[in-house]
Amino acid sequence: MNQENNLLTTATSSQYRTLFEHQPLAAFLIEADGTIALVNQKFEDISGKKKSEVEGRMRWCQFAHPDDKESLLDAFLDKSRHEVPKMFSARTRLLSANGYKKVYVRANRIPTEDSRVLVQIQELDEEGLLKDYSLEDSDYRWRSFLMEGMDFVVIMDLNGNVLFINKTFTGVPAEEIQGKNFFEVLKTADALKLQSVIARVLSTGNPEAFEEWSSFTGKRSHYYIRISPVTKQGEISAILLAISDTTQQKESDSDRLRRMESQRHRQKLEALGTLAAGVAHEINNPLTGILNYAELVRTQVEENESLSKNMEVIIRESERISGIVRSLLGFAHKEEGIKAHVSTGEILYSSIQLLLPFLVKDGIRIEGMDSLVDPDSEISLVVGEPQKLKQVFLNLITNARDSLNEKYPFETDLKKILVSQSIVQRGDTRFVRVTVKDWGLGIGEENLNRIFDPFFTTKPTTVGTGLGLSVSYEIVREMGGEIEVESSEEEYATFHIMIPASEKIS
Repeated sequence: MNQENNLLTTATSSQYRTLFEHQPLAAFLIEADGTIALVNQKFEDISGKKKSEVEGRMRWCQFAHPDDKESLLDAFLDKSRHEVPKMFSARTRLLSANGYKKVYVRANRIPTEDSRVLVQIQELDEEGLLKDYSLEDSDYRWRSFLMEGMDFVVIMDLNGNVLFINKTFTGVPAEEIQGKNFFEVLKTADALKLQSVIARVLSTGNPEAFEEWSSFTGKRSHYYIRISPVTKQGEISAILLAISDTTQQKESDSDRLRRMESQRHRQKLEALGTLAAGVAHEINNPLTGILNYAELVRTQVEENESLSKNMEVIIRESERISGIVRSLLGFAHKEEGIKAHVSTGEILYSSIQLLLPFLVKDGIRIEGMDSLVDPDSEISLVVGEPQKLKQVFLNLITNARDSLNEKYPFETDLKKILVSQSIVQRGDTRFVRVTVKDWGLGIGEENLNRIFDPFFTTKPTTVGTGLGLSVSYEIVREMGGEIEVESSEEEYATFHIMIPASEKIS
């Protein structure tokens, strides 16, 4: 380590420049005052600036987008001292010859007295995801292993014995692993996976990379794993393994895609709301006339049983249309009611009580009801409109009932609905999670992404309008929450209602 630090303290060292130049990604080195001391060829390619224009002449902030400078400034110029290098990552924009490019930045404070910061940059695509990169030079990772702290780096001989490892791995100090067979350190499944990829690298002489959720470094994370041959005089003499923990960026990508999907869904609902209001008003006027005249005719044909029954059908179906129109109007005009601190458990309990006679008649059991009104429960209250929340729960219980009845039109112990609630933590936010699970028909994989779309329904047209889950989704979203679905066709369907918990405890 002392030798590495000596290299790092001399920015003009030709040996250090060689190591730095062969970094796998665009990179630059920042002095404590923000001046860029070194850049590599890949940074030149991305930025459009020559080394002679940048090194010792420009500051990193000259490449940052104006809107991002303040947040990046805190990270780059933190004066605190740490025994280990301080690392951080961010999505930002980099000035290039063609304007600002979206990039993913990983920075590592090098453990030297002058507090230089090594920054690596990877471009993002139009969707904001990391672009793949490949290099013809299969030996660059060997020359970059001295960059302490960026990745887990392991160099093995052709038998798998560890020649070099740069840090503690799977909880075992590096000095204890060096000299051992690396595959004996790993779990069997991970060892077999690596051995198969290494076999291909030895056969082709080309680097390979893959990514997956695994426990390579002792904890369950998402890793990007690169395997390269190390050559000497044209012959492969060793294998270099670089493991990057990409959990943070993977979760960021997932969150971003979820937000994009949520935004698209809201746009659909807003467009539909405008359409629904117009259609509902156009239908409502003639429908009112039909119902009024049908009531008059029914009183005139009471003695004629056949005509009277026909009129009953006309009135019943007209009233069903009227109910759909009211749903449309309620969907289009989201009137704000009175919000209060409410107990999700009590509202779900009362919703079940409303439907209990129908559930009992169908032979459907409700499990977990007592836990909803447990006086010793520490489930937090949520802020919302009680009637709207009840509408969500009524819809979920009704859907579960319909699914069970369709799957089991006879009496069986399998006709049951499980309800529960718990507290879950997502980042800095605590949520009350209300779960409704049934063992009915489930939801086909091809329909999972469509169930919250307005008017989408798998029920017969005489039973469902396709608005229930759309309206429920919008109600929960307005409360700052979300609805998550787990399902297996013909087996079960589970709905999790996630609502931010308030500070007040029930």
